[in-house]
Amino acid sequence: MGLSAKYDSILWKDTVGGDSRIHQGLCPGGWHIMNAYEWKNYTSKGGLALSSKVNWWPVNMSGANLLGLSVLFQMKTYKENWKLATFFLPTEEDGKKMYRVTVNDSYVTQNAAAIKHHNWFYVRCVRDY
Repeated sequence: MGLSAKYDSILWKDTVGGDSRIHQGLCPGGWHIMNAYEWKNYTSKGGLALSSKVNWWPVNMSGANLLGLSVLFQMKTYKENWKLATFFLPTEEDGKKMYRVTVNDSYVTQNAAAIKHHNWFYVRCVRDY
């Protein structure tokens, strides 16, 4: 398109904002950080079964919901499972808060949290559409 190299990795949807923002972030080319809109689709209705399967209990060894999403919980130690996984969303609020999705063995929730230097959460990359 004749654009400077500094613009070649920016998607037009990067500027849209909101739940449907597409942002590559640290994901490889052709992939982006899963946004709030995508999380809502994968964790509601068809994705409702995620919380009961995410930990791969003997009842269901597939570890995925009806839409194919699976999540492994973070481990406090090798044998102690927190039954929780938290992911960043590609959105922030006034530079002081960031948005996250928390998946537990019984619920999925989205909320804002204060940005702190010691916070660490996962980033889920999904293929561009």
